[in-house]
Parts: sequence; C-alpha cells; structure tokens
Amino acid sequence: MPLDIKAASEIIEKNLPGSKIFKAVDHGDIFLFLVETDDPDESSYDPFFSVNKTTGEFSDFSILGRPDTLEIANKFKNPS
Repeated sequence: MPLDIKAASEIIEKNLPGSKIFKAVDHGDIFLFLVETDDPDESSYDPFFSVNKTTGEFSDFSILGRPDTLEIANKFKNPS
C-alpha cells in the first residue's frame, strides 16, 4: 500500500532529525519536501528531499535543470 503524506513526513524526520518541514507536495510517484536542516548550505541552496510513495526511499532531490522545474516550483508556490 502506498505511503500517505504523514508517513512520508515521518521518513523525512527520521532521516533529517532536528529539521523543519516547510511544505510537502505530491509529485507523481514521490512526495517532495521543502526542508530546513542544520546544514545552512543545504537549507539555503537546494533544500528539497523526496520520499518514494511505494518504497519509502528517502533521497536528496534537486529541482534545478529538470524539465518539470516550473511545475514543481508552482506546486510549492501555491497553497495546499
């Protein structure tokens, strides 16, 4: 059974203890998270992480240079 946003958020918190999730969005087979971490370079440059809905895999996620960058940016821009 696929993860929901709450379960995916718990994976973010487990992998990035002490971090703060600012926003989470649904993007195909993953949830994307905008996160402030203890690392100021990560938090200010490319603060995005993903969790796969099916596998629960946690990963860094760069929106830069992707063909869907504008779509992703709009998801984070628009209120949930």
